[in-house]
Amino acid sequence: MEIVEIARQHNLIIFADEIYDKILYDDAEHHSIAPLAPDLLTITFNGLSKTYRVAGFRQGWMVLNGPKKHAKGYIEGLEMLASMRLCANVPAQHAIQTALGGYQSISEFITPGGRLYEQRNRAWELDQRYSGRFLRETSWCAVYVPENRRQTL
Repeated sequence: MEIVEIARQHNLIIFADEIYDKILYDDAEHHSIAPLAPDLLTITFNGLSKTYRVAGFRQGWMVLNGPKKHAKGYIEGLEMLASMRLCANVPAQHAIQTALGGYQSISEFITPGGRLYEQRNRAWELDQRYSGRFLRETSWCAVYVPENRRQTL
C-alpha cells in the first residue's frame, strides 16, 4: 500500500479513521491498515456513531499498534488526557462493550432491501439521472457525496 511505504520512508505514525469499517456494500471487505504495517506505529480510531447509529452518544476509542518506543511522550499525553475529569458520558461508555459484543444489526441495513443500501442506490441513481455525470458506483462508501462544481462562463 502506497501510504504505508510513504510512512516507512519518513518514519511517520499512521492515523486511521475506521469509523465506517462495517458499512460496506456489495461484498466489499474492510482491511485495517495496522496489520499491513506491523513495523510502524498505527493509531486506529473507531466509534459507535456510524455502525451502531448512535451519533449523539459521542463515544469512540483508539487502538495503538506497532512499536511504541519513539512515541513515549505522545502516549503519556494520551494517558494524561484519559485521566482528566472531562465529564465523560459513563452510561454511553458502557454501551461500547455491549455494542461490540452484541448483535451486529448493521448487516440488515447494508444488504439489498436494507435502508442504507437502498438509500445509497437511490441517491446514485438520481444523481446519474439529473446531473449528467457518470460516476462510478462504489461498494465501500457509507455515504454518497455527489460532486458539486459550478460552470462559469
